Amino acid sequence: MKNLVIIFILFAFGSVNAQTVFLDQPYEIGLIDKSNQRYVDVPIKNTSDKKVFIFRAETDKRFQIRYSSKELLPDSTVYMRVQFTPEVKGPFSEKIAIHFSCYTEPKTIKVAGFTQHIPISSIACPSFSDQDINTSLNFELEVTVIDKETREPIQKAQAILIKNGIPVEKLITNSKGFVEKEVELGLYYFVVSAETYFPTEFVKYVNRNNNLVLVELEKVPEEELVVSETNKPAEAIEDSSEDLFESGEIESKSTVEIIMDEVEEQDTIVEIMVEAEDEPYPDFSVNEFKPSNIVFFSRRFYFDGLYG
Repeated sequence: MKNLVIIFILFAFGSVNAQTVFLDQPYEIGLIDKSNQRYVDVPIKNTSDKKVFIFRAETDKRFQIRYSSKELLPDSTVYMRVQFTPEVKGPFSEKIAIHFSCYTEPKTIKVAGFTQHIPISSIACPSFSDQDINTSLNFELEVTVIDKETREPIQKAQAILIKNGIPVEKLITNSKGFVEKEVELGLYYFVVSAETYFPTEFVKYVNRNNNLVLVELEKVPEEELVVSETNKPAEAIEDSSEDLFESGEIESKSTVEIIMDEVEEQDTIVEIMVEAEDEPYPDFSVNEFKPSNIVFFSRRFYFDGLYG
């Protein structure tokens, strides 16, 4: 009875200063197949200076729940293990309401994944006390990239890991086509590429029990590589207009000298008029012509500052 009174007091007055934090959502159970353990560990952190109790989690028969502890000391973290036994194939996203002593209303978390195989029988959710559990969210991811045909490792292959639409890791394979990196468990979109190979993309859930990723890349045929090289766009041509007019490259000539050169290469105006074909013109009366000053030039030109 005394314990019930204490819990009631915590429930009634603890919500003023107490606060629990779920470190990441949604929590990915991942791909459920014949070998998957079908559970995920959810961290719950108490960020207040008060002790908090977990009362219960609202679930149906498809779920089994285990706790590393139901008592959250100030500034501490406990883990809630959620095991899910699906009844239909395909993607799933389930909400779980959790009741705490520091809140008048339950808090909700979400677990998600994809069911490829429906278990024939239910397996008991492993207890935290039954085994040495690694509750860290991080693990060592191992990626190996090989040639699909020869099975040889591909050096300097690039693997980009995208989580929630954001690139979070960029991995480069070594001479053995292998790279290892500590990452956070979850669902990732992989984009893997290498020079002279077709790139590949896929989605994969990874955790400490599913941390090996083997990628096979297909070689680009030689003829396609040749076509790709020949069809490369020409490099931009630099503007060399300034070089065309550098000093010293073009002789400086006065306007008069240029005109004289051109005229000397052509027939005189008189010769052109003589050689021109006769064309019919309408008859005009002399009275219709206005007075005109006609100047005849000789073939020889003189230049001494003025025309003469």
